[in-house]
Amino acid sequence: MVSPKSSFSAVDGARDFVALPMGRLAVVPSIRRGIHYTINLTDIVTGEVNFLDVGEKRYPINLAVYGDYSTLLVGTDAVREPRTDGVSSIREPRTDGVSSIQAWDVRTRSLQREVRLADGLRASVLLAHDANRVYARNDQWDEGAIHRIDLQTGKIEDLFGPHSHVREPMPWGVTTIELLSINPKGDEIVIGAWQQAIAWDVRKGAERASFRLKSQCQCRHATVSRDGTRIAIADGDSVVLFDFQTGKRIAQLGRGKELHTIGAVAFSPNCKFLVVGVSLHTSYPSNIFVWRLADLSRPLAFRCHDDNITAISFFPDNGDLVTGSVDGTVRSWELDKLPWFNKNHE
Repeated sequence: MVSPKSSFSAVDGARDFVALPMGRLAVVPSIRRGIHYTINLTDIVTGEVNFLDVGEKRYPINLAVYGDYSTLLVGTDAVREPRTDGVSSIREPRTDGVSSIQAWDVRTRSLQREVRLADGLRASVLLAHDANRVYARNDQWDEGAIHRIDLQTGKIEDLFGPHSHVREPMPWGVTTIELLSINPKGDEIVIGAWQQAIAWDVRKGAERASFRLKSQCQCRHATVSRDGTRIAIADGDSVVLFDFQTGKRIAQLGRGKELHTIGAVAFSPNCKFLVVGVSLHTSYPSNIFVWRLADLSRPLAFRCHDDNITAISFFPDNGDLVTGSVDGTVRSWELDKLPWFNKNHE
């Protein structure tokens, strides 16, 4: 039996979160308080919760942090009133709310700046390196679009999509793209396409490397290690590890039905572990798999929640893993103290 370091039920649920220093979590709640939506800053040790009010008719959809974790970015979507004719589409103009990217000071819990997005835009995926290099995926078009936002000037640059210089067909012969990860320097983003992931040099506006996959599917999950040496990419029911600089394939992990529905892939901050979160299945009781990158032997697999995982993150100061579930529970795990032997834990 694998026991968590801490466990609690998140106030208002935990649809998504990012881990901050000193045992704090920034949580996107599953429900709202009153007419305003909030981000809940939770101390997992004391249980204390502070609320960041993102405003009326602004629905928080994702989070990102940059720098020394003192700045929290919140991507918001405009709240739409239902149509009277019963027809609804996410591509309708959001005239009754505001889509934006907000920058919050975590220490003072104050809103520092907000960049409002044009009507019809929404940051469905948000990555950041600093205030000048914030990247967002907008899913208001069928193929998706990727933007670069300068929070200081409010300038929004279209990197991919109908209004960018990279027009259809995309360089890789596909129309759908995903924004998956960012390199440690902030000058390269990882784009998911059909059967491959691409490292795109933002400064040069060109592809630097391509990582080919075997599964006949869209690449939707990838992460770059903090030291910039490796990239892990979900490939069907397995995870493929590549050298991020050379593109050389290092290993294919988990080739089997245990990794049937991958929902999250993440490296630990010290680059010692690779964590994969999957959906629960009646035949496979584990929903977290942890590999030690030093030997890549069979992973430690265990059941961290009794329902599907919504998010995983790492505390930047002590490296503890944090997992959240649709049942509202959030738990932390000390990876160095887990029982490492080749046996699954239920």
